[in-house]
Amino acid sequence: MSNFSAPGGDFQTVLDEDMVPFEEDVKGFLKQILEALTFVHERDIAHLDIKPQNIVLMGAFPNCEIKLCDLEVARVIQKGESIREIIGTPDYVGESVRIMICILNSPTPSLVQSRLKGPAQRQLLNLRTGLMSQ
Repeated sequence: MSNFSAPGGDFQTVLDEDMVPFEEDVKGFLKQILEALTFVHERDIAHLDIKPQNIVLMGAFPNCEIKLCDLEVARVIQKGESIREIIGTPDYVGESVRIMICILNSPTPSLVQSRLKGPAQRQLLNLRTGLMSQ
């Protein structure tokens, strides 16, 4: 594990303090995040926990470089492999994933599942198929 200093704190602080970046700053931040993701993805690593607390500012906001940090739950993905576990911070999990987790943990999952239509039904089927094939 490596310790480093992030003089500007994390991006969650920016949000908590209602600091609003200009559009050009946002474009710069997104470019840096995408560059970081490209870097890890080229090494077959999936971060799996991208959230404001894991984006750190290397200087004073908004004129700063940012870094993506905290690879604690990251996974190396082998060629042809897919991730079949639900990982990450619950507050940042997509709504469809939360619904599927509730259905899978429901005492009557078939009743809940029978009421799903369209994409939600397909997502649940894909998730159940993936979990059962592990």
